[in-house]
This record gives sequence, structure tokens and C-alpha cells, in this order.
Amino acid sequence: MRTALATGLAALAAAGLVGVYALLGGGDYAPRAVANPCDPRPFQVTRALGGLTERLALSALDGAACDLRISRERLVLALRDRRLPGSPSRARRDAAVRRGLHRAVADARRAGRIGGLAAVALDTTIDVLPVRPLLDRLLRSG
Repeated sequence: MRTALATGLAALAAAGLVGVYALLGGGDYAPRAVANPCDPRPFQVTRALGGLTERLALSALDGAACDLRISRERLVLALRDRRLPGSPSRARRDAAVRRGLHRAVADARRAGRIGGLAAVALDTTIDVLPVRPLLDRLLRSG
């Protein structure tokens, strides 16, 4: 008897949960639209260095994707799988990533997350270092 009561209460709770989910709009799920990488996004980060690094990476991807006129998601796929149909060439991708990195530095500077001297040092480093080893390392770790 006790087991039947517990089972009945569990079924009632599950039905109630499904009902609340449906009332709150859970039955009308629609995926979010892919954001335009050329549109500015807020440069919000946590105090941790990892948060700044993540925001810089996302901003750089947005900049590169905007330069290539593709979505950020499509760019990530193109960087991962070089045989992806319609992927930009390696040289074009690398140049776009370099420009995207410059955009990320500018975004961080505007947001007050890095100072002027750090921005100059990062921009100079971006101009001097080859992009391909950086991309290869990032893609191996992801």
C-alpha cells in the first residue's frame, strides 16, 4: 500500500512539473538566432583572468567571422575542419584571425579591461607572431 501511494505521489508530482513547464512556455521552444558577428557585443568579464581570456577569444572570433562574412559558429567549424565545403582558404582565415585579434584588443581597451600600454604590446605581438601555431594549439586544446 505504501509503495502504491509513493508511486502515485511521484506520478502526480511529475505531471505537475510538466504542467508548470508548459504553462511557462516550455512547449514553444525556438532556437536563438545566430548573432551577427559584425554587431558589437558587451565586453563583460569576471574578475578572473580566465574570464578575460574567454571574452578576448570570443571577440577575436567575432572579428574574424565578420571579416570573412560568415557566422562565428561557421568560422569555428572552418577552423576545426579544413575540408569543410565553402571554407575560406588558410591564408584568408589566418589574416582574418589576425584582424579579429586586433579587434579583441580594441574591444578590451574600450571596455577598460586592459590599458593603453598593454594594448600596444598585444597589438605588436599579434603583428609579429605567426597565427597558425596559435590556432593549431587552440584547436588541439578545444
